[in-house]
Amino acid sequence: VVLHFVVVLLVIQFERSSGQDITDQTSSLDMGSMRSMFHALRQWTFDFVGKTGLRTRGFFLQEKIPNELPFPCDVTLGRSERVPKSVHKLRPGDINVIAAMGDSLTAATGAAATSVRDLYMENRGLSWSIGGQWNWRNVTTLPNILKEFNPKLVGYSLGDSYPFHKESQFNMAEIGAVSYDMPFMAQSLVKRIRADPRVDFKRDWKLVTIAIGGNDICSFVCTMENPEDLP
Repeated sequence: VVLHFVVVLLVIQFERSSGQDITDQTSSLDMGSMRSMFHALRQWTFDFVGKTGLRTRGFFLQEKIPNELPFPCDVTLGRSERVPKSVHKLRPGDINVIAAMGDSLTAATGAAATSVRDLYMENRGLSWSIGGQWNWRNVTTLPNILKEFNPKLVGYSLGDSYPFHKESQFNMAEIGAVSYDMPFMAQSLVKRIRADPRVDFKRDWKLVTIAIGGNDICSFVCTMENPEDLP
């Protein structure tokens, strides 16, 4: 596990000191055997920790909404008869694709954790902005709400996964990500969406959430001589 973080640190340091175009953060560490080794290392971590997001008991779970309580919105008017050409006419059910960019909050790192070891698991299916695990009664996430308007919604994370797992879908979040990483992450997201046969790239409305900045603030504070002077 320690080695895992050392490799991550090396990748971050190499990319940010290379002076490359911010939309192309690839380096020699992304090539061939290095990428395979990094994925293998992360996969080992994933298998070592084990999936935790399917737990049905724990203080981290929201209280289930009773079955007798109906969905609070009228879903019959949630989708347009014709695909709107303007966002001003867009309805919740018109959104066919959902995606997300961000850091560990969007990756839902340790969302179902009950121990320190569990913090190495990314419970992406429970992520507030991109998790589609179960339904709105168990996990009231943005995708689970939108699925009530459009059951054919695609892109939401299906469960515990790392970014290179299929279950991650269009959740591009990476632990430790900062605002500097967003252009490259956006470029990778576009490639992933274009490659998905379920998506009509030109006609489908897409909702992309971006939640970033926490790590930027932490890094900035660490370089200050007197961080306590911040308002």
